[in-house]
Amino acid sequence: MVTVGYGKPGICVDIHVHRISNRWGYVRTKTPEETEQALRRKLPALHWITFNDLLVPYGQNLCQPVSPFCSRCKLIEYCDQVGVTTLALSERKRDVPGRARKARHAESGLACRACLAFRASLAPASC
Repeated sequence: MVTVGYGKPGICVDIHVHRISNRWGYVRTKTPEETEQALRRKLPALHWITFNDLLVPYGQNLCQPVSPFCSRCKLIEYCDQVGVTTLALSERKRDVPGRARKARHAESGLACRACLAFRASLAPASC
């Protein structure tokens, strides 16, 4: 509140800022307090006040805590994807149209939940 209300320099670190800063590999911290201190050392002061405003909607809509939409992210080439598992990545492949999804599964050997559910629906019911 002090940063926005009074224009005082500071970084508001909530769960989104903490999680995404670490997922990107920009900082390597265990708590939001450590993240704030690391960001104060690394992030230019010009961006301190707006950093939270940018990362909150990004974290809510794209870089979610569980199963982030990495396939849609424009920052993927800069992201270390710390803590993102192969399972989380494969689960979000359901947002890709069918033909592209099949090609990606053939390349990676992974299957997303949508494909697994579809395959299960084709299997004969057991008695």
